[in-house]
Amino acid sequence: MVPFTDTPSWHALLAYRDARAATTLESLWKEDPARGDALTFQCAGIAVDFSKQRIDPHAVRLLAELARERDVPACIATLFAGEKVNITEGRPALHMALRGDERVSVDGQDIYPEVQRNRERMRVFAEAVREGQWRGATGEKFTHVLALGIGGSSLGPKLVIEALRGEADGPQVRFVQSIDPAEFELCESMWSAHSYKLKRSPRRRTRFTTPESPS
Repeated sequence: MVPFTDTPSWHALLAYRDARAATTLESLWKEDPARGDALTFQCAGIAVDFSKQRIDPHAVRLLAELARERDVPACIATLFAGEKVNITEGRPALHMALRGDERVSVDGQDIYPEVQRNRERMRVFAEAVREGQWRGATGEKFTHVLALGIGGSSLGPKLVIEALRGEADGPQVRFVQSIDPAEFELCESMWSAHSYKLKRSPRRRTRFTTPESPS
């Protein structure tokens, strides 16, 4: 497959971008007062609103054409079919199975029951920490969670915690995302029997190891 930067749809997108380079968001709203509805899409129960960006329906069509030209729909189908799309490790990428209710088979085996079992284990563990059933060495309830992780191992959980901050009623969570001593110094007060240390890794075998990877 040719690089996407050599495809007609990519060049059409660049040409449209250049032609609209001086267009302001204010002028886009004046051109199309209904852009709020036209550029808001529902996806998996989430409203995605592009109307506050310097984009218009024609640009969306050009982006969709680029995706079709690069065979993105077929790639999505391959991903959801549980095929080995992670070519580095030679195995499937099963994020959608872990986060939703997708029925995915790997090597002919339905992994949904295993996913459900592990979700339940996570729920039981989280509730035990929150309700004080799981305690520290001194028998006291955990008040803080210190999450050690890098990249997606911290960015994903951190995003969720920020989004749900108004609903939070459990332990306070802090993140250490590198081996920088300054990060640990900021959390020095948490190194106590009241803190639960959580090492987060996205997979049993990582694609690569960095000096920051906890061992």
